[in-house]
Amino acid sequence: MPAPDAGRYQVFGSGLTVIFSNEVDAFPEWWLDNASPGATDMTVGFQRAMTSLSSSTGRLLCDGVYAFSTTGGAGRITLYNNVDIIGSGVNQTQFRDTHAGPATGDRQLLHKGTTVLDQVTIEGIYFVGNGIWALAEYTYGIGIFIQRATNLTIRNCKFKNWMNASIHVATTTTT
Repeated sequence: MPAPDAGRYQVFGSGLTVIFSNEVDAFPEWWLDNASPGATDMTVGFQRAMTSLSSSTGRLLCDGVYAFSTTGGAGRITLYNNVDIIGSGVNQTQFRDTHAGPATGDRQLLHKGTTVLDQVTIEGIYFVGNGIWALAEYTYGIGIFIQRATNLTIRNCKFKNWMNASIHVATTTTT
């Protein structure tokens, strides 16, 4: 499917899975209206946007304050090869963990599994954790959690209140 010619407003239903076939700049707001920036849980909108780019090359463009409060072992947002997450700068784009307590998968961005994450850039985002320390497992309270990566770039980002680690990359060939 080709991408819509649309700005930062809702185009698709939040339950709709769309897969783009060409290079696309996508917005999480296409799936979910960020009605109250910093309070609206944007996890579903972000994951739908990332999934839409999973079969192509693209950029997820972010501008504003986004809250993430979904709990569960799957984590927050699954990253895909050749899909960049680009913010408008640390003073303009903020990812805020608003979950009230530690839980398995308490992290903002996640790529986990046996496959290698390749050709990904994360840029211009201020990651704000919930500030809750969890002793039970090392994967709690991590801003970016990636198990294996090649050609990973994280630049011009800022991190605050991540109690275990701001960034955890287990294995990588280039950074």
